[in-house]
Amino acid sequence: MYDPVNKLHLNDLSDLYSVSHDDNWIYLESKAHLLPEYGWKIHISSTPNDFFKTLERVSLIAERKRDTFKFPVNYHAMLALTTGGTKMESQGKMITIYPADQSFNNLKNYAEELNHVLDNEKFPMIRWDYQFKNKNIFFRFGGFKTIYKSNSLGYLVPAIKEHDQIKFDDRKSLSQSNRLEFLSDKEDENVRLITKLKSLGFTKPKRIVATSKGNSFVAYLNNKKLFIKQSYSNELVDHLNRSAADRLKNEYIYLKKANQLIDSAQAISLIKEKNESFLVEEFLEGYPLMDYFRKGKYYHQSKSKRNEFISKLVHKLFIDIKVLHENGIIFRDISPGNVVITNNGNVILTDYELANGISNLKPYVGATPGFFSIREKGNKRLSTARDTYGLGALIFYVTTSVKSIFTEEINDTKMAINKLRKIAYSINSNLNFPHAESFVLL
Repeated sequence: MYDPVNKLHLNDLSDLYSVSHDDNWIYLESKAHLLPEYGWKIHISSTPNDFFKTLERVSLIAERKRDTFKFPVNYHAMLALTTGGTKMESQGKMITIYPADQSFNNLKNYAEELNHVLDNEKFPMIRWDYQFKNKNIFFRFGGFKTIYKSNSLGYLVPAIKEHDQIKFDDRKSLSQSNRLEFLSDKEDENVRLITKLKSLGFTKPKRIVATSKGNSFVAYLNNKKLFIKQSYSNELVDHLNRSAADRLKNEYIYLKKANQLIDSAQAISLIKEKNESFLVEEFLEGYPLMDYFRKGKYYHQSKSKRNEFISKLVHKLFIDIKVLHENGIIFRDISPGNVVITNNGNVILTDYELANGISNLKPYVGATPGFFSIREKGNKRLSTARDTYGLGALIFYVTTSVKSIFTEEINDTKMAINKLRKIAYSINSNLNFPHAESFVLL
């Protein structure tokens, strides 16, 4: 149970701290020290399973020093920091300490004290922080108080006030201050991965996607164009201690199975290293379905051509999903980002990371918002119904350009159907839609 109030005895700290919270964090603001406007922050990362053990040990040190610190407000906010549910620059930052004493000696002493009490073997990396001794202790120079500055486009972005000047607080850069000499130097991750792929025999590697759990590349081997996914062994760690690298292995296993059953990108190899893994597969020349509207492919076609495309798309996906189900496989993440339309017009399911056998009761957690039912409690549905719902949501998307995501929380099935029906009717007003009572929401 996520209960930091009692675990940390927060009610006993009222003389030392002002305790507050928002949608994401619980803040313990020191009454002994004024919070500086900027300086070196300390970030502590952790897996979900180790979080409370880590929080209890870290909080004792911060409280003894009477320093301000914060941690996630609830279980879901905590999970978001380890599962890709926040921006990349926030991933892994489970606990943040704001040292009032910014002297070199105090910061070094902080690092040593934390190092002495923390024994986490697996933890998410914080990509744009300096790390201390290969531990889950990270430092970053930046603003302590939230202020903003308009950029060239007029958007408000995080800023830092330093020496009476307000400048942008680039949270993906380490150049805002010189590295403290007791911290590890920072290697450019893209350069490291490009070098690694070349050492494995690949040529012309180019990173096309970077996420908190890993990276994606286009590269060549023997003049053949390939798609390579890389995942870290310490990211996206779940309650069963399975990581993003384990998910990649799961994807390789089910992609190999799919290769024997339906049209799919050919799985070529899985390269396992100590700290990461690489999945090498055929590169599909085409575009993801999520670009169908974005690139104007929908609007530049006649209505008959659009209907022909949608009919072909739905029929092909229906057949492929049916075949997978008949062979005991649930895809579990049917969404626009996981469907590719090849240049020759073929429709192919991609990204088998969440795929699961019908008999396997321990699937990987995950889903694309808008493409799994509101009836799911959590997002670990094991039955083929998840794929049925996902296909239905996909049909709704390609016929309306709207994803079935609600800004408000809706838990009533009939209410959800009525809202979707009104959207579909307003966009396709010449069609007759049945009443909500005649729908069956899986």
